[in-house]
Amino acid sequence: MGSNSPLRTDGILSSVKTGTTNDFRDNWTVGFTHNVVIGVWVGNTDDTPMIHTTGLTGAAPIWHDILAGVYGDPKLMDTLKRFGNLQPDDRTPPQGLVQKRICLLSTLKDPAAGCTLGAAEWFLASPPLVPDSNGKLVAQGSVAPPATRAPSNGPLLINVEPGIVQAAVQPLDPTIAARLVRTQAGITLPPPLYCLVPQEVRAQVPSAVDQVFVQPPPFPDDAAHAHVFAQQYGIAILPQDACTPEMLVAPQPQVNSPGVTAQITSPRAGDTVTKTVQVMGSAIWPSNAGVFFKMEIQGPQFQNWTTFGQTHNGTVDNGFLDQFGAEGLQPGTYVLRITIIGVDGGILATSAEVPVRVTGQ
Repeated sequence: MGSNSPLRTDGILSSVKTGTTNDFRDNWTVGFTHNVVIGVWVGNTDDTPMIHTTGLTGAAPIWHDILAGVYGDPKLMDTLKRFGNLQPDDRTPPQGLVQKRICLLSTLKDPAAGCTLGAAEWFLASPPLVPDSNGKLVAQGSVAPPATRAPSNGPLLINVEPGIVQAAVQPLDPTIAARLVRTQAGITLPPPLYCLVPQEVRAQVPSAVDQVFVQPPPFPDDAAHAHVFAQQYGIAILPQDACTPEMLVAPQPQVNSPGVTAQITSPRAGDTVTKTVQVMGSAIWPSNAGVFFKMEIQGPQFQNWTTFGQTHNGTVDNGFLDQFGAEGLQPGTYVLRITIIGVDGGILATSAEVPVRVTGQ
């Protein structure tokens, strides 16, 4: 909801919850301090749905203004006193709770070598109690993450904290990653960045690295959305595939002639692109070796490498290369590259291929 939503009550320690019914029919916000409880309902009196109005945009601003108005009015505050005093608006946790610092998710940007501890959250000091068939409360699970057992084969996931794991992964060559694109719950996933290295071959894969990841949700549709969101914003999310022998080939650096550079820096491999896509990077060559460079694309709508934009006689050093329109293209995974043409008319160099996901919008 953001750090500056209507739920923010500077100077007043409050607790609050919003809610929105189906079809935006009505919404509410209920919140309290130790001295006052305020509930706000917003809706049409004839029961017709509102238009895209949620608890955050409908009821919450009213709730905020009422709370601020009460605490800003000494006379109203006097009416809330009990035995001549107000209750202190502080957090007094009940027994059985402890505070623990948890992983700061904003630091889990790919690649994440570890988990930085951030804010402290409240946890049960003992396992939760759940009624059994006889109505007796029985402890369920454990307070700590389950112990990690090293499998004899297959990937090893080490529990860092609930929802956060460490795993050995192999960075995937973009060309291989482009062939691993799948559709899950009707959603086309971006090309994977890594595969999970099985325990039995870990010692034979020197290019594998230990990294920390957020685990995706357990439901396929939510997991698909999570993978798309994570790669779009550079969040380290756990890969889905165990490495096969083909995947364990380390990405090969692009080898160019001396003094020649061909590199795409934006968009990055796995990015989702829309509308007009500006391609950034470098295309550099000695004057006695190269003549021009061109940008090429291959994908569902272009079975062979196809030039987009114009040919460029001048070099580019970490700047704008060219652009293409993703809007209207057939959705799917496309691959971009730079091709530099030499003085002999042949190909002097090509860049590493960069797969991107096109939505057609």
